Amino acid sequence: MACTPGRTGARNATPAIGRGLPHFLLIGAPKAGTTTLAADLAAHPALWLPARKELGWFDVRWAREPLDAYRADLAAAPPGTLAGEATPTYLHAPGALERIAELVPDVRLVAVLRDPVARAWSHYWYNRAARLVEDRPPEEAIVGKPADYLEPGRYGAHLRRALGLFAAEKLHVLTIDDLAADPAGSFRDVCRHLGVPELVPVGVGTARNQAYAVRSPWVRRQMLRFQLWRRLPWQLGHRLDEWNRRPLSVPRIPDALAAELRRWYAADTADLEDLLGRPVPWGPSVGPRGAR
Repeated sequence: MACTPGRTGARNATPAIGRGLPHFLLIGAPKAGTTTLAADLAAHPALWLPARKELGWFDVRWAREPLDAYRADLAAAPPGTLAGEATPTYLHAPGALERIAELVPDVRLVAVLRDPVARAWSHYWYNRAARLVEDRPPEEAIVGKPADYLEPGRYGAHLRRALGLFAAEKLHVLTIDDLAADPAGSFRDVCRHLGVPELVPVGVGTARNQAYAVRSPWVRRQMLRFQLWRRLPWQLGHRLDEWNRRPLSVPRIPDALAAELRRWYAADTADLEDLLGRPVPWGPSVGPRGAR
């Protein structure tokens, strides 16, 4: 069941969102199902998202690109549609939520959460097999780089910060388990939050961006080094990236590491359940699922 948490903080009334700025944002979390939800929302006739996911303007692009560059990314939205984008690092990236609140305080926010232990494990294998930027053993890498692997899963802390910046009705929270158990119902919940008709697309909930490794490490390194997803025409960059992917079977997380991470997240998970007013599937009252 999706959940919009109770109000703990709000901003005062704000001006209407102008053209070239987002009406809604999928703010996180990474490796938690935002790609799937974004693709389903893009199929809705009243909504528009750019073909390129993760524009990242409120975190990595903020300091180096003008606002006009971001407006240009969203300018292709047809008249009468609500424009949005999905950048799953916005929920945890330092300063991102504050910048969103300053520029578009009336924006509608959607956060998709996942068992933080499974999320961190998936993130590690993505960096190792898909991005080729990680070569350390998982026990060393995940615990040794908490800002990279563990911080994105501190959902309680991040959502409390969000609710100090936005009215509670601006934020909709659901889990990847909600999407899996009832994709149509979860999609309707998001539609109601965004204020658009509850038109469920065919194939809603079909998983996208599943785990993968690369065929050519050299091609992937060039794409990362020169940010070819942004420099090449979209279809060319997308097709090159798709060609370079092959399915990856992610191994099961070692029990000792899973237990250590579960302890690391225990206080935040309790805070998250208190904030949402309901148990989460990975909480102690439900029991954790294996991370694969």
